Amino acid sequence: MWNTIAPNFTSQAAVAQLGQPAIISYINSLYVGQPINVFAMQNAFQEAISSLISFDQLSRMVVNVTINGSSVTPTTGTGLIYGDVEGYFYTTAANVVVQQG
Repeated sequence: MWNTIAPNFTSQAAVAQLGQPAIISYINSLYVGQPINVFAMQNAFQEAISSLISFDQLSRMVVNVTINGSSVTPTTGTGLIYGDVEGYFYTTAANVVVQQG
């Protein structure tokens, strides 16, 4: 979930259209055993939508990650979400929701 302080912003669909592939690309580029870095994922999203919303106009970014049907959060004190050390993360557009709120 994201939001902006940009006045009169009306292009929610464009943000989703640019942001969703960036998130998918980030997740699918992780190698076996590598954790999801929430900060790196947010950065990929921010860069992808920068033509629509500048970094300083983003007012909210909330990332919810689900692995095998269970909601997971980063390890305490970090922005890292670990999976199976011998596994890898993979996602598709059906599993990535980008919404304003």
